[in-house]
Amino acid sequence: MNDFYIKGKKKKIAVPRPELAEAPAQMLDWNEPHETYGLADGNSFYNSCETIYLPHLRDTPLVTCSNGDGCLIALNPQAKALGLKMGTPRYEVDQFMKDNGVTWFSSCYELYGAVSSRMMMHFSKYVPGLYVYSIDEAFFRLTGWNNFPDLGRRIIAEPAMCIRMPICFGVAPSKSPA
Repeated sequence: MNDFYIKGKKKKIAVPRPELAEAPAQMLDWNEPHETYGLADGNSFYNSCETIYLPHLRDTPLVTCSNGDGCLIALNPQAKALGLKMGTPRYEVDQFMKDNGVTWFSSCYELYGAVSSRMMMHFSKYVPGLYVYSIDEAFFRLTGWNNFPDLGRRIIAEPAMCIRMPICFGVAPSKSPA
């Protein structure tokens, strides 16, 4: 971890390369031009995709299973709070899930791909430098922007409103801590 200052506030960040660990803390003025990246990520993406069409399940424990329903590959926060773990074979926790009201889904990659495409389409409206990192994550090149809170709120709000997908958004001077 390394100290990092943003507008005078000290933050701890993980340093991706060991040779940077000894570097002195930097002071960034977000009003000055510099390399800046944002990362938007769909929260509990596979499970959130399912709740787009089944909104009554949003506050219940949800689990998505792998191809053939062999093991748990995605859990929402409520399922994690029950102690379920990703990668667990489903047959080992079937009774536990029934006893605790956990709803499970077979993975549906066509649905996830369609929702991802819609999500990335929304993101591309805001910045020209979009790099799709995975099915639920995209990096934004934000160099030259200076109103990150407003941009972040818009990037989070539109997919939440239009496709009912919860999004989180972070900003940093490189892709690693974003």
